[in-house]
Amino acid sequence: MENTKNKILLEVITPQKQLVKEEVEEVTIPGELGYLGILPGHRPLLSTLGYGFLSFKTGNKRKVLAVFGGYVEVLPERVLAFVDEGRGSEEINIEEVKEEKKKIEEELEKAKRGEFKPEEIEKILLKLRKVLILLDVASKKS
Repeated sequence: MENTKNKILLEVITPQKQLVKEEVEEVTIPGELGYLGILPGHRPLLSTLGYGFLSFKTGNKRKVLAVFGGYVEVLPERVLAFVDEGRGSEEINIEEVKEEKKKIEEELEKAKRGEFKPEEIEKILLKLRKVLILLDVASKKS
């Protein structure tokens, strides 16, 4: 069944709360293997989510969320994203994130000196990836 509307319902849910429930014109989501663009009438799709930004457009406004893992179900009239962790740009405290980034960079310096095991370094790099995404999303505040 084709969607004749020019909007699609977007719902973004974390284990703690619902971040978004809104009719939107388009959605961009971070799939595990890259970003996906979703418009009303999209074919059904089920995908895991990667780390990155989820953006959506309503009218001439674009809103952005930082999302970290989960999965998404896309139907012609709805996008339902269950994210492991997510934050809207207005929820991100840039100073706190910059402080966290500084701590991670200090850990990476220690890692260069061989003070961490490879699996610990992977965790540090994942934390760095998350803070960089948060800073990027925070910079897009409307």
